[in-house]
Amino acid sequence: ENIKYESDRMSHLITSMLDLSKIESGINKENYKLENLSKIVEKIALTFEGIAFEENVKIMTSIEDNISFKCSREEIEKVCSILLDNAIKHSYKDSDSY
Repeated sequence: ENIKYESDRMSHLITSMLDLSKIESGINKENYKLENLSKIVEKIALTFEGIAFEENVKIMTSIEDNISFKCSREEIEKVCSILLDNAIKHSYKDSDSY
């Protein structure tokens, strides 16, 4: 069960990285609109709390309210997901270090 979970998670990360590579090669700014970056980051952090808990890692956030940014919501969600996933994987486990 653990191997399947890790395999699914790795597959998702690889797909995300490939998508980001495609984005870099041909950015389509037509899909960009003003988004609330604060809410996007907060939502992604909340979705990773379960994974962090399973790894005995705490996610601590300090997100300023109402930061707006002209972007693609999907692209920002992918980048934040990759960053949080990597942070959880490479954090100190079972300690008070953050």
